[in-house]
Amino acid sequence: MKNHSIADIQRDKMQAASEKFCPVIATIDVLSGKWKMPILWELYHGVKRFGELKEAMPKVTPGVLSTQLQALASEGIIRRELYAEVPPKVEYSLTANGRALVSVICAMEEWGIDYLKNANSAFNPDCLWTNV
Repeated sequence: MKNHSIADIQRDKMQAASEKFCPVIATIDVLSGKWKMPILWELYHGVKRFGELKEAMPKVTPGVLSTQLQALASEGIIRRELYAEVPPKVEYSLTANGRALVSVICAMEEWGIDYLKNANSAFNPDCLWTNV
């Protein structure tokens, strides 16, 4: 089964230069994945090391966290900075593209708030990216 990450799309793009991509699908693809939004949430609040991310998301396995971090880094959403130390120190942070993606997430949040209010459903204010 073929994976449809941005990295795969870009690779396909190189092979078929005439093919055009849907920007909405590309955005959804970057955000899809059970742990990408929690990772982005954590990095939105500052630079984190792998252990800090793992501690903040205790239900994610180290392998899955590593895979999701690699995907976000390859898509240019987060930066992985490796320091030449023993033991090696790695920090993750949002790139300019990642910070720009926050505005997309905030727009989704506004839509979700309105949707839930219209459906007379409560929402968890602890998960908000913006102040309501």
